[in-house]
Amino acid sequence: MSTSKRRRLDMEGLPQSMSAFALRKKLLAQQSQVETAPIDQADLPRDTVPTNASKKATSPQKKTRKTKSAGNTPIEPEAISPPLNELLPPQGLVDVSHPRLVDEPATASSLSNSPLHEDDGPDDGPDDVCNPSQTIHLSTFQPSKSNFWKKRKGVSRLGLDEGERLVVLGSYGIRVETGEVTIYGAILQASQGVYWVHASQSHALPVIRCTKDATLELNPHPDAQGLKALGLLSPLFRKLWWERPNSSSPEKDSVFDETYRIVGFL
Repeated sequence: MSTSKRRRLDMEGLPQSMSAFALRKKLLAQQSQVETAPIDQADLPRDTVPTNASKKATSPQKKTRKTKSAGNTPIEPEAISPPLNELLPPQGLVDVSHPRLVDEPATASSLSNSPLHEDDGPDDGPDDVCNPSQTIHLSTFQPSKSNFWKKRKGVSRLGLDEGERLVVLGSYGIRVETGEVTIYGAILQASQGVYWVHASQSHALPVIRCTKDATLELNPHPDAQGLKALGLLSPLFRKLWWERPNSSSPEKDSVFDETYRIVGFL
């Protein structure tokens, strides 16, 4: 009987198995108890351990001392930061090595006095600035004796190759003899009809594009002179259409030539 009881007592004394999570939780709880536990009076020296009598005697003095010290304690000079104008050196002599000046943001006066510097980044080459002398070709059609014929009363006959474009300023009519062209998104095929167009300088000029090899005629607009007469009412309506410059020997059919002009380049 004694042996069995002794073994049972030995078994009860053995530590129980514990998981790592539970062990860590236990250690954290013990650590927090050690940190929050008050200091035992036995660990203090004898002269620092207060008695009940000394507590009653010294407690009002401590309160009065605390209030006096709180009201009369002078402010240390380190707590007051000097003004910024004392830290800044004279104008024009800024010390970059000063730690406070490096961290201070730039003011308006410092920015106005500082010289302008270019960006330190890599040179990307010249800027994309439009050269005023650069010509912009609007029409790829180049008039020649083989593709341009002048007729009576201001009628012009043109032969366009596929892919060529033509820009005309003024009031005119288009008649396609052969082939196919497009203008304003409309497809014009060979026919006897004339399609009238008003292209003034106040709006974007339409582009005549040749989708197939075509032969077409440009006719002067019969009401073009009436549109130009609107300039007599208001200067806002002047110089909107094509106007032939003054010439000493005008042609007989110059009235019809003034209604349109082929624009090659700007």
